[in-house]
Amino acid sequence: MQRVLVGLWVLAVTAFAISAAQAHAAKEPQSQPPPLSTTRYGEDYAYLHDPAARTGAWWEPFKYLPLTGTNGIREVYLTTGLELRARYEHYNNNLWGGASEPDDGYLWLRAMPLADLHLGSRVRLFGQLIAAFADGVEPVESPVDEDRLDLLQGFADLRLPLGTGTAFTLRGGRQLLSYGSERLIGLRYGPNVLRAFDGIKGFVEVGEWRADAFYFCPVAADVGEFDDETDNTQAVWSLYATHTLPFGKKTGVDLYYIGYDNDRAAFNQGNGNERRHTVGTRFFGQAGVWEWNWEAFYQFGDFDGGNIRA
Repeated sequence: MQRVLVGLWVLAVTAFAISAAQAHAAKEPQSQPPPLSTTRYGEDYAYLHDPAARTGAWWEPFKYLPLTGTNGIREVYLTTGLELRARYEHYNNNLWGGASEPDDGYLWLRAMPLADLHLGSRVRLFGQLIAAFADGVEPVESPVDEDRLDLLQGFADLRLPLGTGTAFTLRGGRQLLSYGSERLIGLRYGPNVLRAFDGIKGFVEVGEWRADAFYFCPVAADVGEFDDETDNTQAVWSLYATHTLPFGKKTGVDLYYIGYDNDRAAFNQGNGNERRHTVGTRFFGQAGVWEWNWEAFYQFGDFDGGNIRA
């Protein structure tokens, strides 16, 4: 209960602080498709409502399917998608001579269909399945290798206007999380089964600022069908803000606090409860042929009565 109250308190403080900020001018209308992302829910195809913005590409009818008549509300539409991946990995002497069969090779197959339903300008439903299979993994497939069929993402958005050109969005359900360089919170996109979280998030964009506040528990994946469950022994909560800077390309700075709790942490010194707090900043961007990504953070907390300082 204490962790839930902390998460809701962070959400409330963020909503109050951002709602007091002045709104900036609305962004220019989108005229080209958004870049594909690993999380997928940030891709916006509402611009296809305008016939003049369409190019006739084969994929456009799948990205904007209006669900009302010609006189209906344009924001009621469905976006669909599908990601397919086949990946083969082979290791020679991967146990450094410590086993009778030191070589290992296996095939990963993954399909992730999605549907994104927009019900007007304030309500949205997003769903994505995952079907992941592994062949050749020894001695047995793990939940990172195989998840035969399950819900990867399933959440609802409620958008609450705060003033001209800005709104606060409340998102609850199962979702993927990607922050910064994913050093602390990431998707686990490289292996076959991604890591999802169950919980609630609130976020707002005002001018060059975006602020997120959330409280989540990780999803404990299993190899069967629709058997993934919330892992209530772990939790993460955060206040994460990003400010876009007016120079370079995709240049900005992150400021964040992340809290983490694990009731069953295991280290060489033993097992116990771990609570860790992280405060940090990240500076990133591009200019010409140069790219930079600099991050520094400080961690403190305790593990089974002992102090954490990192």
